[in-house]
Amino acid sequence: MRSHHPRPSALPRFARLALVPAVLLPFAGGPAAADPAEVDRLKTMLESYVGHPAAGEPSAVAVTQVGEDYEIAVDLDRLTAPLKALGLDARLGRNVSRLTRRSDGTWAWRGDTFDPWSWSAAGQTGRLAFQGYHAEGIFDPALAAFRTQTMTIDRIASEQTVPPEGETPRIAIAKTDEGVRLTASAAPAASGAGVDATVVQTTRSTAETFSLSEGLAQGIPDMEATLKVASTRIEANIDGFRTDPFLAMWRHLVAHHAPEDFKAGQAALKARIADLGPLFEHLHETASADGIEFETPVGFGSIGRASISLDTAGATEIGKVDFTLALTGVELHSLFIPGWAARLIPTDVTLHATASGWNAKNALAAFLEKADFAAEKPLSDEASAEIRDLLLPQGTFEIDFSGNRIHASSWDMTLDGHLTAGEIGATGSITIRAVGLDAAANALRDPKAGPEAAKAAAEIEQAISLAEARDGALWWRFDFDGTAVSVNGHTLVEGATPKKKGGPGESPAKPEGGGTKL
Repeated sequence: MRSHHPRPSALPRFARLALVPAVLLPFAGGPAAADPAEVDRLKTMLESYVGHPAAGEPSAVAVTQVGEDYEIAVDLDRLTAPLKALGLDARLGRNVSRLTRRSDGTWAWRGDTFDPWSWSAAGQTGRLAFQGYHAEGIFDPALAAFRTQTMTIDRIASEQTVPPEGETPRIAIAKTDEGVRLTASAAPAASGAGVDATVVQTTRSTAETFSLSEGLAQGIPDMEATLKVASTRIEANIDGFRTDPFLAMWRHLVAHHAPEDFKAGQAALKARIADLGPLFEHLHETASADGIEFETPVGFGSIGRASISLDTAGATEIGKVDFTLALTGVELHSLFIPGWAARLIPTDVTLHATASGWNAKNALAAFLEKADFAAEKPLSDEASAEIRDLLLPQGTFEIDFSGNRIHASSWDMTLDGHLTAGEIGATGSITIRAVGLDAAANALRDPKAGPEAAKAAAEIEQAISLAEARDGALWWRFDFDGTAVSVNGHTLVEGATPKKKGGPGESPAKPEGGGTKL
């Protein structure tokens, strides 16, 4: 039977970090109006997530009835006190918020205070301060997640010093984020298990300064570098996040985290891990930063936009990860970059790859069955081999390259292809197409450019000598067969050819068409 204790929002990692107060404030079901008995119920339930106090010790959680509201205060300093034994002194203050039961059975949550954070470890120090903080949301116990949630912070200022006190040179890092806003929403998963959630985090502007000092004795002058970002945006969409088993695992680890719990109590721990299933079905996350400017004592530069995209499956039978990194409008200026080199620096870059072909679900199930956390060697060699076979049913995984491009003012290059990777190298091909490299090499041979430019020209010409010229471009097709590599039919590296799984002596078939051509 489903527990209707409200719980923290099911959000991606960065969002859970940004919404610490929300994460620490699950809710419990109860009567429609405020009830003194609800105070004890809320307190006990909250302690299951942050830890029950030891005998004779005060609780880190305080719940107070205020009219029809419940005020929740969490003493974060008390929660972090055990970290002092590990050398980390964290001072996070208290987090205070309020809950109000709504007529539809959901809870309204709001908070307007966020104490400054500070920490020190091994002589290094840090501080984080929040101005203009406000957060609110509607929590649905039936979902074990917030249906809607919003957080705004006018300004986040952080300071950090490294290395430890007494060591030089000293590095001080100061960062300010202005206009931080995070919104989140969740609904029953379309797959029928867990929730589908969307989180969007934006920042109006960011400024960061790196200062180096006290290094004169080592011949290092004081210097400063700055980084400015006009705006940032992070969006995450997570499908089928398993809120109930995730929070059950959280409670289990809070209650059973001693070393012996992972040995004698491993059956219960494994059951919790198994209940998580894939944890989520699918995650798609994008992050972008616009108007990036940086300045150092040796030069300055800018990037119009930097973006990252990540698309991945959970611990499912069909494993897949897709990753893209893109930079546009790149400019670098430095006294140490000669004019001839400036023409070779890329202005736009797109890097993309997709990997697939593993079975995390079956491999995890076998791991939980075979592993003995109490043993000096948790897995036998035979069990490890069995898990590897289950993880890669075909003995290989696929890597696809498409849409890769590097563009500079004087040249342009694209890359495409497909590889099947296994225990012994990979099979498949990668094709590179370039335009303008020959002209760039000719320009570098100008005597006025100097000997370093001539050396760069020679290296480019060596690569050109292996290329095939057609359609107004230079082409390189790299064929991989195990550890053997050839380019345009010419052997570069001789090596062993992999054997097909289950077929000794057979060579694996290459991808249809011999690889992707541009």
